[in-house]
Amino acid sequence: MFSKMKVIGGASLLALSFGANAAPVDLFSTSQGIYRDGTTSAGDVGPIVNNGVGGTAGIGDPTILGGNRDVYVSKLSDSSPAGDASGREARVNIAGGQFDFSTDTGASGRAQIQWDGAEGTNAIDFTGLGAFDLTFGGTQNAFAIGVVFSDNGFNFKITAYTDAANYTEVTIAANEHLVPTTTTIPFSAFLLASGSYLGGTVVIQQNGAGGDLTKLGALVVDIDQLGQKTSLDLTLDQVTTVPEPSVLGLMGIGLLAAGYSRGKKAKLAV
Repeated sequence: MFSKMKVIGGASLLALSFGANAAPVDLFSTSQGIYRDGTTSAGDVGPIVNNGVGGTAGIGDPTILGGNRDVYVSKLSDSSPAGDASGREARVNIAGGQFDFSTDTGASGRAQIQWDGAEGTNAIDFTGLGAFDLTFGGTQNAFAIGVVFSDNGFNFKITAYTDAANYTEVTIAANEHLVPTTTTIPFSAFLLASGSYLGGTVVIQQNGAGGDLTKLGALVVDIDQLGQKTSLDLTLDQVTTVPEPSVLGLMGIGLLAAGYSRGKKAKLAV
C-alpha cells in the first residue's frame, strides 16, 4: 500500500476572469517526473527542499504561470526497521494533466511546487514573476481547490512572495474527504494578521509587509512540509483562482480545514 496525492487538472491551477477567459497558473499539461526519493532526510522541512529529488519544466510555457515550474520531493521518515533499505519512497509525477504525490506505507514525505519564473532550481527566485497581478485587475479574489479523495488529513500551504523579505504563508490542516468537494481560499486571507483561525485549522503568517497578490514575485505550494502524515491517499482537482463575492472571507476554507462541513461547497464570512 502507498499513500498518494494527485492534482488532476484540465483546469488545474487555472485563473478565470468574470468573462470566463482562462489564464492558467498551471494546467499540468506539461509532463514532469517521475521523481523518486528513497533516502530519509528528517531535517528537510525548511522553506525549500534541500535534500530531495526534482527538476524543472517549461520554457515560456503558456500553460504555466511564469512559463516555468519547479517541483521537488523529499522523503522525511521511514518506520521500517530496515530504514532506507526497505525501498520505501516519496514520489512526484506530472503527466496527462495530473499531479501525483505519493509516499509508501510507513513513510512520510513532502512535495513542493514553485512558480518563480525561469530560475529552474530548488531555490526560489522571490521576484521571478516580475510583480505579476494574480487578481487580474481585481477580477479574481480566491483560489478554488477541488479535493477528489483523501483517506486521511493533510497539510497544505500556499506562500505568496512579493520579494524575499515580504511574503504571506497560509497553512491549512485539511481533513479527510471521502467524496469530492470544492473549497475556496479567499485572497483576503493573505491580508489577515498573523495568527490561527477557524479553530486553529488555518494559520496565517505574515513576514515583513506580507505578500501582495497584485505584485506577485513567486508562488509556492507545499504539501505536508513537516512530513506529519503517513499512509495518506489524496487526490486534488482543479486548484484555480476564481471571482467570488467579497463577503466570503475565510468560510471557503471550511471544507478543506479539519472539523468543518464535508458537503459540496461551503462559504463563511470573516
